[in-house]
Amino acid sequence: MFSKAMTRRATLFSINAVLAIVAGVTAFVLLTGDRATADLRDWPSLTMTYTVKAPVNDTTINQTRKLTYTSRNEWIEKVIAADDIQTIVGTVNDTGSYQKVENGSYITYDASSRHTDTETISEGV
Repeated sequence: MFSKAMTRRATLFSINAVLAIVAGVTAFVLLTGDRATADLRDWPSLTMTYTVKAPVNDTTINQTRKLTYTSRNEWIEKVIAADDIQTIVGTVNDTGSYQKVENGSYITYDASSRHTDTETISEGV
């Protein structure tokens, strides 16, 4: 259903998101002094908004995302703004897409296809 370019775009966004999360959490831990040696499960709640850029076809698109981290077992990352993407089947936009962990499940929602996936995950993932 999705082209290789769209699959590649999704992969790039995921990689950029992970890098942004790692950088943000690392900076937070370093700035909290004594907390830098704390167990990772003890991190406090945080909210972070950031923009990722990815090449799609002959252009670069932007997505603004918001990560709300409550605990290692409860967080959500939402696409709060995104550029339109022109495809052979029309224009798509990922605004409203999200991925989250709650109640032992990893849930993703793709706003452009209106598709939700849910996976059961083990404790501490």
